[in-house]
Amino acid sequence: MKYTEYQDALSFLNMTRSAFEEREALFGLMLGISLRLVEDPFSYGSQFPFLATVVDEEELQLVALMTPPHKLQLASFGCKDEKAVGLLASHLLQTGREIPAVLAEEHLAVCFASEWNKLTGVEYASGRRQRIYQLHRVKTHGNSEGSFRLATLEDEGLLAAWTASFHEDCYGVSDAGASAKAARSMIKKGDLYVWEDPFPVSMACFTRPTKSGITIGAVYTPNAFRNNGYASALVASLSALALERGKSFCTLYTDLGNPTSNRIYRNIGYEPVADVVDVNFIPHGGEGTGVRA
Repeated sequence: MKYTEYQDALSFLNMTRSAFEEREALFGLMLGISLRLVEDPFSYGSQFPFLATVVDEEELQLVALMTPPHKLQLASFGCKDEKAVGLLASHLLQTGREIPAVLAEEHLAVCFASEWNKLTGVEYASGRRQRIYQLHRVKTHGNSEGSFRLATLEDEGLLAAWTASFHEDCYGVSDAGASAKAARSMIKKGDLYVWEDPFPVSMACFTRPTKSGITIGAVYTPNAFRNNGYASALVASLSALALERGKSFCTLYTDLGNPTSNRIYRNIGYEPVADVVDVNFIPHGGEGTGVRA
């Protein structure tokens, strides 16, 4: 079994791309990030990304990607998870990497967390559970009043605040400066859209485009405008637009703790692909107990 760590994103992408594209809806997050890292290795932070593979007899077994300080992402392509994960974890330990969390399908995330605990003594706990959905055809656009349009720089202040609120809702933390930068970037790229009735009431964006698909993310409606179907109508409209532009499918992630959003997206035409989970590592002396994943 051979472990390889990559010093440039293109070599990593050349090694993993075909495997990612075979199950693009499941591995689209890692593929989309890899494509962006080829353009700019520091797209997601000031540190060079961690990119690695484990191969056994020419067969790809495991892929690892991390853009510090963000979580480690894993993808499994073989049946030798424990051995491959053990090899990866030992190399991460040797190089002194800090792993705040791991994101993967649950069996793989728990496998890595258990191995990391054995090697380091660091405890771990279950985090957010998400479901990946895929859409090939929009079933319904809903019946909400209003229409969708591309966001403009005139919307920048409002959407920067909404982006911060979106991160607060999803992750429990937000950074006003980073949110403003992200909103401006999405607007300038033409990726951010709003639903208005007759003023902006909801937002969503296109992100991580690949050859065949694209992800819809940053879906957010302020509390005052919720329960009117605005986000549902916006996501349906964006999904239809992506298909009209030639994409074969759209994907999105939902929080499994929010049954309403999961039901809404299924009504639009999104079908479940897989569930993934965050497993968070608890620093020595850190707070929190949590039940292990």
